[in-house]
Amino acid sequence: MQLHQVTLEENRPKLLIAPRAQIILSFYVTPPQVQFIELESFFSLAHSRIQFLRTIEGWRAQKFTPSEMDVRIAKLEAEEQYAPLRDPENDLISHYILTLAYAQRQELRNFVLGNELALFGSRLRRASEREKIRFGEFLDASGLQFQHPDDVEFALISTALKRMEEIRMLNQGRKAAEAPPVIRSRYYKVPWQQCPEMVSRRNCFLWRGSLYLIQEELPALLVPIFRTLLSRRLACNQRALPSLELADDRLARLLGSLANAHLGNDYRSAALIQGVTARNIDLHCRDSFPPCMRRMFSKLRETHHLKHTGRMQLGLFLKGAGLSLEDSMQVWREELTRVVGDKFDKEYAYNIRHNYGLEGKRVNYSPYSCAKLIPTLPGTGEYHGCPFRYMERDELLEFLKSAQCGLSDAQAHNVLEPLFRKGEPKHYHVACRAFWHALHGADPTTDEPIVHPNQFFELSYRARHDKTGPQQQQQQQQTGGATATATTSGDPAARKD
Repeated sequence: MQLHQVTLEENRPKLLIAPRAQIILSFYVTPPQVQFIELESFFSLAHSRIQFLRTIEGWRAQKFTPSEMDVRIAKLEAEEQYAPLRDPENDLISHYILTLAYAQRQELRNFVLGNELALFGSRLRRASEREKIRFGEFLDASGLQFQHPDDVEFALISTALKRMEEIRMLNQGRKAAEAPPVIRSRYYKVPWQQCPEMVSRRNCFLWRGSLYLIQEELPALLVPIFRTLLSRRLACNQRALPSLELADDRLARLLGSLANAHLGNDYRSAALIQGVTARNIDLHCRDSFPPCMRRMFSKLRETHHLKHTGRMQLGLFLKGAGLSLEDSMQVWREELTRVVGDKFDKEYAYNIRHNYGLEGKRVNYSPYSCAKLIPTLPGTGEYHGCPFRYMERDELLEFLKSAQCGLSDAQAHNVLEPLFRKGEPKHYHVACRAFWHALHGADPTTDEPIVHPNQFFELSYRARHDKTGPQQQQQQQQTGGATATATTSGDPAARKD
């Protein structure tokens, strides 16, 4: 995107909204050819696309099939609030705004890459099935040269292709006789190196180093190309951002504000949750903590110590959950002094106050999100990070059925199912959502994925609060210290940094 050509004007006319029935197909290679854009339209388009992609992210986390995703995305595109994005020019502008604003950090780049890929793939599949002429025009305009097989080779493979069509019909629950006729112009010859995923799944016809695909199968080939182009664009924008700050600091601040608000609540402030104290923290752990924080908190109670990364992750989570500095000091002091003795005030109290923004640069630190927490792997004697990532199946089953989590055997196996599907990557967010369901007997009242430990806690707290009612909830909080059962103590000689 040629940054110097984009000027923000508050008094310019708004971009026209022209709903289009046809599916938008684009590799977004050419930047928007607009000289001016109204400030309100800039933010409106950006926030619309952010919300659109966040909804897609929620569906991706719930592991819907491609056909289910296509139906949901088509309905989402038809909603009135996303009408501006149905215009190709607005779609292009909003895409480029996000690739600029979200190029700053790896977490943001992953958000754009994953969800834009899902949107692009859905549009391709729907266009290849319902708008074949439009899909063909897109292929021609993209400059991708997909050749049809010549007459000689087609004569050699036509029988095999006919059998492939019959197998495709049978896999769809239809009769082999319903297979469409094998016509040369319907097939495209593609080197197998361009689509190794299809070869690995063994659901295509491979002959002499080439795949022979029908038009409906081309989306599987085009999505990796889009991924490569978008990854390069995000990397280029990341390198361009420093020069942008020098050239136009106002635009840089606007992009920064979009990046900072991409995931909504960062849980720096716990104003939405009241009554979390040192006295009832064990009760809240039992009822509402996510698995990662349950493991760390129970190990703190058991061993009376956590290493630095564990103290950071758990301490910031407790802060975001509503635990005051004074109560946080009380919790950590009660446990750590059993191991470190008089060293607590000298070596540990400073870091606790630092988390609350009262020491050092006095920054109000936000708790770790799942995207930041999952990559952190614990070493020997450490318990931080996401247990769904680093614990083995048997160890996870034992953990989920222990007093720390309290799940039944059936519930524990149901939680682990998304992690150990054959031939699929582990879906940590889906497993965490299944754990929430096991705790409360229902899904969270939102389609968005659980992407933050404090989000899990807030949703769980609200669900418990709605079930018990305000008065009973207040009584439980006041008597939390008496009703909560702490885990058994371990060897006090243990873990020191």
